[in-house]
Amino acid sequence: SLDTAGAKVDIGATAQPAIMGTTLEPLTPHPAYLIDERGGISVQMLHSGMEIVNCAGSPLDPDAPLFWLSGEFIRYGNCVDLGGGVYHFSRLLRGCYGDDETVAPHPAGARFVLLEPGSTRLIEERTFASGDLVEAEAFGLGDSQPVTASAYMRALTITPPAPVHGEIWTTPDGGVAARWIRRSRIDNGWNDGIDQIMAEEAEIYRLRLFADNNPIGEWVASVPNFVLTGDELSFVSATPKPVLTAEVVLIGRF
Repeated sequence: SLDTAGAKVDIGATAQPAIMGTTLEPLTPHPAYLIDERGGISVQMLHSGMEIVNCAGSPLDPDAPLFWLSGEFIRYGNCVDLGGGVYHFSRLLRGCYGDDETVAPHPAGARFVLLEPGSTRLIEERTFASGDLVEAEAFGLGDSQPVTASAYMRALTITPPAPVHGEIWTTPDGGVAARWIRRSRIDNGWNDGIDQIMAEEAEIYRLRLFADNNPIGEWVASVPNFVLTGDELSFVSATPKPVLTAEVVLIGRF
């Protein structure tokens, strides 16, 4: 059952049994935009019937497997069966489907779930709104009381990630130019090696310009670059020249 805004909804039976376990050592923080090449993490499965296929590869592969660890989604490249229901995972891509912040540490004993289509119960996203607290309760066979869990809806999968590789410079006529590279909120693998798909209805950016932290103006652009001539700026002849800062966001369909 799901409880949203005080209304409890029965969503039926769960999917097939999942492969679950707990970690045997801590997993330290790591930037989400770099592969974690450190020691990895070992996981003790709940029982001997939970088996995972050994593999050696890259977490950037389109079919790289994925697991959930106490709120963080992680893709892995390598998996080794250590025996006794213990598996070691390495070459980790941290913070998948999340924001750009450095992902949090996980203590020993953190909950682990391997995510597979057959064992994943998807819930219609229109059931929730951003900021909602969603509570779930589940009755196992023979249970007299439900197990409960809750999560805040952060809308990360529908929020466009921030553009990257931003640059800003002054032009010979005293104007300002800026450029950047967009990112997609849908990761279907880097198939053509050129560009990711545009997951929004249109490519639209909102750019704000600041001089010495004071706002100058706000513009909308349909391409990943922007130019203002010296005639369009009021501080061209100012001494000393102000420090310029540009802020760019990709406007999403939501």
